[in-house]
Amino acid sequence: QQQQQQQQKQKDVVGKCIECNIPYDEISGANLCSVCRDLILICPSCRNTLHEFHCERHQRWKDAYFTFLERFTVEELEKQKETLQSLHDSYYLPAKKHKNVRKTLRKQMEKIDARVDDIKVGNAVVEQNAKRRCRTCFESNDICDGRCWGFWKHSQSPHHVQGGGNGSTLEPIMEAKVGDRVTVGPNWNEIRLGGRGSQQDPVRLGTVVNIKSWASGGDELDCVAVKWDKSVDCGRRRNTSGTEEQQSEIYRWGVVARNGQRMYDVRRVVTGDGDVNAR
Repeated sequence: QQQQQQQQKQKDVVGKCIECNIPYDEISGANLCSVCRDLILICPSCRNTLHEFHCERHQRWKDAYFTFLERFTVEELEKQKETLQSLHDSYYLPAKKHKNVRKTLRKQMEKIDARVDDIKVGNAVVEQNAKRRCRTCFESNDICDGRCWGFWKHSQSPHHVQGGGNGSTLEPIMEAKVGDRVTVGPNWNEIRLGGRGSQQDPVRLGTVVNIKSWASGGDELDCVAVKWDKSVDCGRRRNTSGTEEQQSEIYRWGVVARNGQRMYDVRRVVTGDGDVNAR
């Protein structure tokens, strides 16, 4: 009877693992394709053996396209580029039909070149034991288990992770208000957000224009929208009149990480009259 129940359970499963093909249909926000960020089905056994995952459409890329390159040697990176170049030159043809795909491949090859150059000149080191990172927020898995967005956001609270719910009190969110002046904060992630400054703007400075909930459906106002002073730090979009305008960018302001730490991508700075303390 137990065997019959197991067989029936397998019949009820409507999907299969992308890697080993066993029946599996549990969806998780942590399981995203490294290329396109589509949700994929991958069983726990296979997931534990991989740092990054690839959907059915990008299976040809699985040995060559990775969002996070810190764990690869120069030789491994050069091999990845060879594979991507081959896909670009011989598989995704005609070029006009696969314009966007070929652009994605070229951008990844440029990213690999930059990483190789950084390693060779000593600006970066190979981290073969690098932790798995979240494909959405780019934090390591001790900070984020990959469920920091959408429907899964609340599951990341420290009260829902192993070892949580021990009665410890979560620190309150720092005060923030529209009009606050901000700069790069303690949890600024350069992989996701870019450098802390640029040649045109060595020290980023901006203004909070909105305060809202990170991702969706949250009860806390734990993110801020910032308009940077220098346009080099901001995206741009066309308004209804056709004129380009500077976009605000969204940053974490007290989002609770997996380890119970509040994350701040930006911090307040002292204003001209000194009425706001740098935090």
